Amino acid sequence: MNPNQQQVLRSIFLLQDECFVLAEELKTCLDEERSALIGLKTELIVHTNARKDNLGRQLKYKKKQIWNLVNSQYGLENTEGLEAHIAEPYRSEWLIKKANWLKIWKATSQTCETNQIFLGHSLRNLGLLVDNLKRLFGEQPLYTAKGAKAEAGSSGKVVEARF
Repeated sequence: MNPNQQQVLRSIFLLQDECFVLAEELKTCLDEERSALIGLKTELIVHTNARKDNLGRQLKYKKKQIWNLVNSQYGLENTEGLEAHIAEPYRSEWLIKKANWLKIWKATSQTCETNQIFLGHSLRNLGLLVDNLKRLFGEQPLYTAKGAKAEAGSSGKVVEARF
């Protein structure tokens, strides 16, 4: 392996390590977001949402840098199958980095999915709360007690006035 290839591999490995750290930070941010959602801490929700977007953009940028290096050096679209193009001892190091990445990314994506389910459930609950408050004030709810969209009749009560 020539020095140029070694330098490219070192760059790929460094970027992969940075992606790992960003994914860990993203998972922590998602955990904080869930806690903020449960506690209805709106200021923290806004903060974690902005941080989550920023971490996602950084992660996407780093991954794109890796893919560009892999494409230019090995002609691959992404890092899948990169180990077949790398000689030892770099292959072993890459396989460890790849396994660590897959582990943290799976945990991060599961946390993200859990948060999305929780958000959907929370939005339904908030909708039901609003409908119950509307009923208390005598207004027609948007949804039935079973959660289906309520039919708003075209005919209503007409108050007859005589002069």
